[in-house]
Amino acid sequence: MRLGRVVPAFLKPYIKPLYRRFIAAVSPMNSATLPDWIWSLETGELVDTPEALKEIHPDAVYYQPTPYQVLPYLRTILHSNDVFFDLGSGMGRVVLYVAGTCKIRKVVGVEFSSDLVQVARTNLSRLQLQRNISTPVMLINADASTIDVGEGTVYFMFNPFGEETIRKVLRNIWLSLKTNPRQIRILYINAVFAEILDRVDWLNSTEDLPPRIGRTIVRSWSNHGR
Repeated sequence: MRLGRVVPAFLKPYIKPLYRRFIAAVSPMNSATLPDWIWSLETGELVDTPEALKEIHPDAVYYQPTPYQVLPYLRTILHSNDVFFDLGSGMGRVVLYVAGTCKIRKVVGVEFSSDLVQVARTNLSRLQLQRNISTPVMLINADASTIDVGEGTVYFMFNPFGEETIRKVLRNIWLSLKTNPRQIRILYINAVFAEILDRVDWLNSTEDLPPRIGRTIVRSWSNHGR
């Protein structure tokens, strides 16, 4: 239930603590899955692609947040030794969720827009003031097709790139495997260009996640066995 839409603003400071306790008591999911207003975060806006990014990647798409209903599934497949990369991390919704609910080695958000990275860092600071986050978090302002991703074991994408950029990002991951051989997984939510990953000869399609979550198409791949 989206209480933020029905509770008057002047009542929220009194109701939020009670609501948190209620959810913590009745829900099997960690409270970081609650809507943004509970934690005073800003992750839900649609944001157009910066012109600077369009010049480098003309196929870039606008920022849209990953639906909250997708996020609990991540907890079922992440392990304590994983390093989780969110490629196109935007305002940090996925990064904050994983860091707040999963005890893994590291969470890294990679986002080209400096404005979105600043919002994500503000969100992280706000969340850290309200709850203990033991998983290390990095929010990096960089191009996902060129940044060093050699630490990663899990790569998450919520339809952040167009066709050509997807190919460049995959090549960047592949090059990292050449210098640091390891098992990796790629999680692609709203998988518009899934056929590109299906054709890559160093990846195998897996069933780590359900094929659909609500109306969202979900796909996953691994290099295991290659």
